[in-house]
Amino acid sequence: MLPLLTIDYDLGVDLHGSVPARGQHTFEFSVRTPHGAAPARAAGATAYVSYDDGASWTQAKVSRHKDAYRVKTDHRGRTGHVSLKVTAWDRSGGTVEQTIKRAFALR
Repeated sequence: MLPLLTIDYDLGVDLHGSVPARGQHTFEFSVRTPHGAAPARAAGATAYVSYDDGASWTQAKVSRHKDAYRVKTDHRGRTGHVSLKVTAWDRSGGTVEQTIKRAFALR
């Protein structure tokens, strides 16, 4: 089994896949390897948000929280959807980068 890194998200959205547009929003993601592969502990991560379907990106604040990463964003004055670009790496040199267009909506 290859120890490919994958990212699991807990976006904190409602049943419609949206979050309030006012103020800050916090979500988490964790980095893991597939079942059966040697476990990997992420050594670091970055996250960017886009409000124009990826035409431009803004770096979000990322902090370590137990075995996951916590991302804080501020959606004040924004409408539409939020796209995400997340990169994580482990101590063995493995890296994963995911871009999710329209990851969640702002209401």
